[in-house]
Amino acid sequence: MPGDFGFDPLYLGADKEQLEWYRNAELIHGRFAMLGTAGILFTDGLNQSGVGNFPSWTDVQAQTFDFADTTTLFLVQMILFSFAEHKRLYDLKNPGSQGAPGSFMGLEASLSGSGVAGYPGKVFDPLNLAKNPAEFEELKVKEIKNGRLAMMAFLGICAQTYSTGAGPHANLVAHVADPWHTTVATNTVAIPHILGF
Repeated sequence: MPGDFGFDPLYLGADKEQLEWYRNAELIHGRFAMLGTAGILFTDGLNQSGVGNFPSWTDVQAQTFDFADTTTLFLVQMILFSFAEHKRLYDLKNPGSQGAPGSFMGLEASLSGSGVAGYPGKVFDPLNLAKNPAEFEELKVKEIKNGRLAMMAFLGICAQTYSTGAGPHANLVAHVADPWHTTVATNTVAIPHILGF
């Protein structure tokens, strides 16, 4: 499997059927973490530089929009995500089945995947990155590595925001300004929170 370096202290890979499920979950979580981390860093960076005036990522859920109320947005999001997740689940159980004729209102040809569960193709691969099999395997490894890094980065952003109340760029600037006195060890708020006090 892409990104398999033999590290499995909990023996999650012992059951091959479950391993496929875990790998797909890791892939999806990694993709969401990459998007989320990039979004947080981008908007926080624009805010810190004075170019943007975006709400903090911790306050986004409290935002209201003029074009629809929160309940409507939530319901539409649940319907769309539910549809996409069901299609993904069916494709995981039977790879390539969601590209079969009649499976998606006649749009199957443009939406059919690469034939590998978790890796959509066609319109989701406009640069034809999956065309060369050797390059595709290399890109799979790069994606899973970056996804793992993004999951750890998101966890770090959550921890530092929870403990300091500041965003990632503000914390980086504070640390660079005084690297010996502004660390996680000197954060009087972080240590009790990490230890659960």
